[in-house]
Amino acid sequence: MNAARALAIACALAALQRSAAARPLVVMPPWSGLAVLLFPEELETVRDAVREFIASHRELDFEIVPREKLAPLERRVLDGRLRDGGPRCADPPRLEDVLETEHPNALRAWTNLDCGKGGCTLDVIVHSSNPRELEEWIWSAPVDAAALPRDWLRAVAKLAPVKAVSPPGFTYRSGVAPPTVRAVAMNYAGGWRSTPQGRLAAAQKALDACHDASKRYHAHYYVTLIKVRQDGSVARLHVAHEPDEPAEACVTAALRPLDFERGAAARRVRVAVVDDGLPIVLSDARYGVSATIDRVRAGGGYSLDEKLPLAELRACYADAGLVVSRRFEVALDVEESGHVAAARIEPPGARDTGLRACLEQALLHSRLPCSADGKPATARFQLALDPYVLPVEEKAADPAE
Repeated sequence: MNAARALAIACALAALQRSAAARPLVVMPPWSGLAVLLFPEELETVRDAVREFIASHRELDFEIVPREKLAPLERRVLDGRLRDGGPRCADPPRLEDVLETEHPNALRAWTNLDCGKGGCTLDVIVHSSNPRELEEWIWSAPVDAAALPRDWLRAVAKLAPVKAVSPPGFTYRSGVAPPTVRAVAMNYAGGWRSTPQGRLAAAQKALDACHDASKRYHAHYYVTLIKVRQDGSVARLHVAHEPDEPAEACVTAALRPLDFERGAAARRVRVAVVDDGLPIVLSDARYGVSATIDRVRAGGGYSLDEKLPLAELRACYADAGLVVSRRFEVALDVEESGHVAAARIEPPGARDTGLRACLEQALLHSRLPCSADGKPATARFQLALDPYVLPVEEKAADPAE
């Protein structure tokens, strides 16, 4: 064996050993704040650049999971399934949930894009999903003032190690009681001569028709990114929404005819369209209703506090006109898909029969995750419904006054 061939074999063996020892790493889809003006495919371009940035750090023992291996998992998430060939989940899984079954030991690389008063920042954080593993790697870079797609890509090349970063998030505006559905210009860039907020009022009548009556007591919002032509017409509109949210088409139709001022073709505006729902009003307007979940026993490991239709449960109490506390023992028969096959208030009783029936019907609307073990489960817990005195500024107006 000549020296050149021996060297080639030695290098191949070294690479093979390194690959075997390297920790798998998944570059997760980027998180972006409401002030970030990027469309989905532009965020994916930033994700690709971050993947290349991490791969360039050969001193780190990471083996990046290739994009072609992640793509089927991401398609499965979009299809609402936890496992290949499994049912669609009542509460759609996240990519993290699927990775727990497919790549349980893989590190996660999170890319956060956010803008605030001090400008825009790109952060990349690598850590384990295991809370007992404390080691993490963090890079951060400022973004040029315009914060257009090319500026975020330039920021990837400027990423530098840091010890810590601020948690991502945004500050929402508060004010007087708004209309049922309202549009708020959260952020805009690209050479606007004046704020685009005033032009949004033209869509108010159409937006009012987008109120989702099925979510009477539940406020929800649609984050919308709009790109504007030189003549002020809408060139592109993207609405991010909750899964299976039927009002997306209504919001799109309401905003697309908007006519903004003439100006630069690079202009963008992020709009939050908020459906505030309706307030819960008791017969005595001095009270509101709180709903809490206690003594949870669930074979599927569900986080019931976040998944039950608490707004509907509170509405049942409000419609019953009660001003005293009630405690109910609840049993849910939950299918593998997370849908509730049956809901029971135990033990059955003669008191509050109308309220009990309303609660059982509302509980059937619970949307739980697919069970981790692929089996049905029974969840038992105590539901507490309590009246509380509203602060003066939150009291519902009494029509009799």
